[in-house]
Amino acid sequence: MNAIAAALGYRWYERRYPRGFEMRFSWAEFSSGWGFAGSLCLFEEGYSLHVHLGWPNIFIKLPFLRRWHREPHEMMESWGLSLFTSDVHLNWGRRGKIIDLPWKATWVRTSLLLADGTWVHETRMRRCQFPNYPLTDSRRQPHGTWFKIKEEHAWSETWPYKYMLRSGEVQQRNATLRVEEREWRWKWVAWLPFPRGIQRSIDVRFDDEVGERSGSWKGGCVGCGYDLRPHEMPVDALRRMEAERKF
Repeated sequence: MNAIAAALGYRWYERRYPRGFEMRFSWAEFSSGWGFAGSLCLFEEGYSLHVHLGWPNIFIKLPFLRRWHREPHEMMESWGLSLFTSDVHLNWGRRGKIIDLPWKATWVRTSLLLADGTWVHETRMRRCQFPNYPLTDSRRQPHGTWFKIKEEHAWSETWPYKYMLRSGEVQQRNATLRVEEREWRWKWVAWLPFPRGIQRSIDVRFDDEVGERSGSWKGGCVGCGYDLRPHEMPVDALRRMEAERKF
């Protein structure tokens, strides 16, 4: 088996979560993933031919082109095109252009639940859509009103939160919750109400660092978001995060 691997130029294989892989040979690299691409690529180690016709993704090394490799070697260049889920990448040397396809998702709205049960909306125009709060200064320039409203007028609750480290130590924290909702639409027809995607989540702020990196130079988690399920209360989402999430 080792002799066959050596004859094929096998280097290594790695599985990627949840169902991906990457396999390297001395002459090519293979990886999982759907897409379409065709290009000549110049990497630090030399030229490669990128071929992606559905599945899998392939880079074939072209050592006979090494004579045209030039400085700086760490610069990546490519000539060709790549089609991804929602955009097309066109490349010519160091230049490139990205063309968004009609169904590319674009953000149009973030909404925040207020203490009185109403919502305030930040839209693509970067204006808070709520008449009872000043939105601009005297020169009609934004002055951070969204964050002011979030700190002073948002609905919030504070609950105890426990996190168990791998060592068995239990961190006791207080978690302050807010509720947000975000909406995305197709970029080319963002002015239409459909199709769209809506995500409602809790915004969580801890009163101290949480997780394995707490106290280190990298620091633990001090805030995060977690999706709300339909008809789920914010505190129930927090308890689900407490049971499921690792920091």
